[in-house]
Amino acid sequence: ELPPVTAEKDAAVAGQADGGDAAMASETEETPERKDAAVVAAAVAIFERLQAENESAEEVSQGRLLTALHADPLVSEYLENEGQAALAALQSEDESSPVSLRQLCGAFGIDAAQLSEA
Repeated sequence: ELPPVTAEKDAAVAGQADGGDAAMASETEETPERKDAAVVAAAVAIFERLQAENESAEEVSQGRLLTALHADPLVSEYLENEGQAALAALQSEDESSPVSLRQLCGAFGIDAAQLSEA
């Protein structure tokens, strides 16, 4: 036979469930900073993937980078809505012109040194 459940125990269990749900909800809510960080992380990952494909130490072509950025739903949505300045900073007349990680970070308004800290 199971021992009777006390009101105190119920409250403790409810508090744990509540606290867990609240913590989960706050993790999934996208604050502007968190969304921007996710966009930058995605953009950097795309850059690094292209860099590896190119076997280039420092840069990737602007055309390939912009195509890949637009192919990513999160980054593409950001560029279309809030990221007009970032897009303008990355674009130039010549699509084959190289873009460095520092330029990419600058376009998104972060210092490349911050990446190594993250």
